[in-house]
Amino acid sequence: MPEKNVFSWNAMISGYSDNGLGEEGIVQFKRMHRNGFFADLVTMMSLTASCSRIEWPQLGSMIRSFIIRSGFDNYLLVKTALLEMYVKLKCTEDAYRVFSEEMPVKDVVTWTLMLSGFSDAGFGNKAMEILDQMIKIDEISLDSVALLGMISSCSKSGAMQQGRRIHAFTIKVGFEDDIFLGSAIIDMYSNCGNLDSAKLYFEGLKERDVGDWTKLTQ
Repeated sequence: MPEKNVFSWNAMISGYSDNGLGEEGIVQFKRMHRNGFFADLVTMMSLTASCSRIEWPQLGSMIRSFIIRSGFDNYLLVKTALLEMYVKLKCTEDAYRVFSEEMPVKDVVTWTLMLSGFSDAGFGNKAMEILDQMIKIDEISLDSVALLGMISSCSKSGAMQQGRRIHAFTIKVGFEDDIFLGSAIIDMYSNCGNLDSAKLYFEGLKERDVGDWTKLTQ
């Protein structure tokens, strides 16, 4: 190919990462560094994404140190990427440290990531605290995508109490007719072993699809 530049290196790193080949993405970054190319914001984002796909928390710590040394630690996008990396690596304490101590400005994405991190790690009470804080912040506008992510997290972790709270909140903010949220709520109750609540919610849906029927008959 023509002469390599930082854009082509970034494309290689993100390409491997996007296809689940995090280790190869890290290898490409090392080659980029050895060839004298300086990382940019996109490199940092791709680097954290690559690490997220490797079950190696120590590497995550090294990447964070590199980000700080390179001066990219003040970018909200990079901090959000670090938060997501720690959540996916199940490094909940590190994730919360980034969230609480290093992110004075938080958006709906970062709040949702932290809630999912606590929920996935089995810290239901902490997840509930995050949810309560989110609800009280006027500037945080929870959309159906964010709520879907929260419900799905509760479903995977079996956090029915938290899921029930989020279910109630979806009704409060007017998303009770969202077909995708409805399906996720049924899935959450079913996975948590509460088939009565799943059936009750299903019977109240205005629109139903075959997937919802299947969840109740499995």
